[in-house]
Amino acid sequence: MTVETQASKTSAAGNDVATVFSFSPIVIFASTDIVVTKTSTAGVETTLSEGTSSTTYSVSVTTYPGTGSITYPASGGTALATGETITIKRVLTLEQTLD
Repeated sequence: MTVETQASKTSAAGNDVATVFSFSPIVIFASTDIVVTKTSTAGVETTLSEGTSSTTYSVSVTTYPGTGSITYPASGGTALATGETITIKRVLTLEQTLD
């Protein structure tokens, strides 16, 4: 019997301009399947929440399951600074079937 690992991640560096970050080739089934972390220039990691404010991110996927992108900040706010990083990680429940 095998257990599948169902986690994948991607990251992008800030450049003071970009606010949309692709998480392709990660395929998700719902926006809640990803965890988004912002790492500051000092190396401090902060887990972000999905939402519609200047301190949250929004998810864009054409059809589920599928790939897409996040927008950070979701609205207003300041673009990710040079030296900061966004990490997008897919986190799914591990399932193991019984024979």
